[in-house]
Amino acid sequence: MNWEELRKKYGQPKRTRRPPSNEEHQIQSACVRWFRLQYKQYLIWAVPNGGARNQVVAAQMKEEGQLPGVSDLVIVADHAILFVEMKTEKGKQSEYQIEFEKRITRLGFQYVVCRSFDDFKATVEHWLNEIQKRKNDATKEQ
Repeated sequence: MNWEELRKKYGQPKRTRRPPSNEEHQIQSACVRWFRLQYKQYLIWAVPNGGARNQVVAAQMKEEGQLPGVSDLVIVADHAILFVEMKTEKGKQSEYQIEFEKRITRLGFQYVVCRSFDDFKATVEHWLNEIQKRKNDATKEQ
């Protein structure tokens, strides 16, 4: 389903959505701290899509381009972008998140779901190694 079909079927995302667990917050915070210390030359940022807001702020954010389902983190390194959705071991992607993942991957970007700090660290290191290999291969071809 695309976003329009999801909105017709489910309406706007429910305000009663369970907030991210403290565990998810702690994992994501540790991941961001580690990344910023380890890879100061690259960028990582969080997308503040979740959380309780009053109606005025919610309407403003929607007008400004907020998109349901956008990944929790975005990483930019050497002409590549990685979209990271953080979940606990039992966490599941919403239909909006699944639709966002489909659209991002169709556009040629990478999207991953990480469930722990170790998972995030291994994923990022593998992704950065692949970028470096492509960069080295391109240099050899010249």
